[in-house]
Amino acid sequence: MKTLVVRVLYRPALILPLLVLTHLMVTLDFSLGQITLVVVAKGARFVYRWVIRLSTYTWLRCLAISLRSRAHLGGTMPDGCGCKG
Repeated sequence: MKTLVVRVLYRPALILPLLVLTHLMVTLDFSLGQITLVVVAKGARFVYRWVIRLSTYTWLRCLAISLRSRAHLGGTMPDGCGCKG
């Protein structure tokens, strides 16, 4: 039984979000409206940061490809970069 509990429940990807949610619920006195607002705000912040990180990475990748191609190939943009210009 102990091995079953350890195997099924001892997963950080499962336990840590539950602990964070439990802590949030206790902190906000189990007010479901406030908890929903906090969870939605944190989710929106996560998505916003992910989009910014992805767009910055794409922009830097295109800049690096552009600089490499212009230095070595005389200024032509490579196919598949996704850059305009």
